[in-house]
Amino acid sequence: MTTPPAYLTVRITPHAARLFLQHQGYFTVHVTKSTLPIDFLAWKERNELLFVHVLSSRTKQGTPSYRNLVGDLCSLVRKNPLPGEMQLMVYSGCSWNRFRVLSGGIYAMSGECT
Repeated sequence: MTTPPAYLTVRITPHAARLFLQHQGYFTVHVTKSTLPIDFLAWKERNELLFVHVLSSRTKQGTPSYRNLVGDLCSLVRKNPLPGEMQLMVYSGCSWNRFRVLSGGIYAMSGECT
């Protein structure tokens, strides 16, 4: 048996993020063929809806490496009021780092080991 890699591939990362949130009690739906930078929707009960974009990083390089993407996500939130919360999830090493996306920027919510 081999140990799982610390880096998740582009194809696996959204599915791993969905499983992570499902283990926290969320229901998830994969989004396909969308022009929006949203990989999936997640909700818990009736009042918590998440629009999620997912990345994987080989190193813990932080958000400056994703400046253009963060700008695009903030612009989406600013121009299109979403009926829930936009989040960016970045997998690095053994943890998911979750960021809340607001119209003016992002802030870290957590770094949780899977």
